[in-house]
Amino acid sequence: MSTTKFKKEVRVAVVSNYYQDFLDSHYYSNAELEKQSYEVQVASLISSGFGDSDIYSSLFDKAGLKSIDLIPNCRPLQIAWQKENPKYSSVPWGSVWVYQALEFGVSILYLHDMNLARETHLSLLRSLGIAVICQIASPIPQHVDVRMIDGFVTSFPHFVDIFTSSGKPVLYSPLAFDGRKALMSVTPFEMRSHEILFVGGIGKHHSNFLPILDRLCERFPVTVYGYTDGSINEYTNIRASYKGMVWGNQMYRALGDTKISLNRHSLASSHYANNLRLFESMGMGALLLTDKKVNNSYFFSAGNEALEYVGDNIFDIVEWSMNNQSAAASIAERGRIRCLTEHQFVHRSSSLVDFLLALLRS
Repeated sequence: MSTTKFKKEVRVAVVSNYYQDFLDSHYYSNAELEKQSYEVQVASLISSGFGDSDIYSSLFDKAGLKSIDLIPNCRPLQIAWQKENPKYSSVPWGSVWVYQALEFGVSILYLHDMNLARETHLSLLRSLGIAVICQIASPIPQHVDVRMIDGFVTSFPHFVDIFTSSGKPVLYSPLAFDGRKALMSVTPFEMRSHEILFVGGIGKHHSNFLPILDRLCERFPVTVYGYTDGSINEYTNIRASYKGMVWGNQMYRALGDTKISLNRHSLASSHYANNLRLFESMGMGALLLTDKKVNNSYFFSAGNEALEYVGDNIFDIVEWSMNNQSAAASIAERGRIRCLTEHQFVHRSSSLVDFLLALLRS
């Protein structure tokens, strides 16, 4: 759908909360950053490559929309904006993002975190004719009134019926790989430093996998990076393999220096494959070893472009991969090609833009 059908320029505010651990680490590593301007701080955060970074806004811009990235939960960033916009100095810093969107002249609010969908904020925005879209791939927050949302984008197939039954427009849009990361240097497979790498959350939402990961760490040379809620203390072998947290571009570099990338899904994903690590692993040329899901075949050919496990057979698969590195490297390369050919965010953007514009027209 072309944006030329709209009399006014279509402006999209992409709103994303960043993990607090990442924010703390980033500002600690850049000691003078919080003294800098709002623009400088935003640029620094986005250039780190955390999460989705600015992939959505960049693709919206390429489609002819005008977009902006907002990070509501970054306190130094919001305070800097208030100093530069003193008429909003009395606004609680956690609500500043709403006025940033209004100053931008937003047409569509694209929320990456449904926890931001507070009734007071949404009432104001919707009263001004602004469309509110939520992207969700996690449990639905209990405080959210879905009647206040104009449409949903989800990478959870099992969420489509939930939102459809509420009478709201919904788009199923699988997650993908940020193809810009493919330009980063990738170590030849046989020279990669990490034999086996796990990057991800180590907590209650992934409790089904932690005993398996602990046994893997005992038996194989596994490097573990991730954030934890303290659950790691229950697993001696994971603690011994744990190297701390890694974010954004540093994480991509680690994956680009990994032979076997372990992946698992949270309990909320149910029977479906749905996380960024799946695509990040393949896109950076690691051999993806992921849990078997009913829709894996949509993303890769098992045994040919990636490997899948069920329960304890992960141990045999890891052993095979380590003992047959030439075959493992070939699978990884075919997976990388499949990912770059079919599963970049740019491959999803057309249907997403059409969905947003259709909602705006309605």
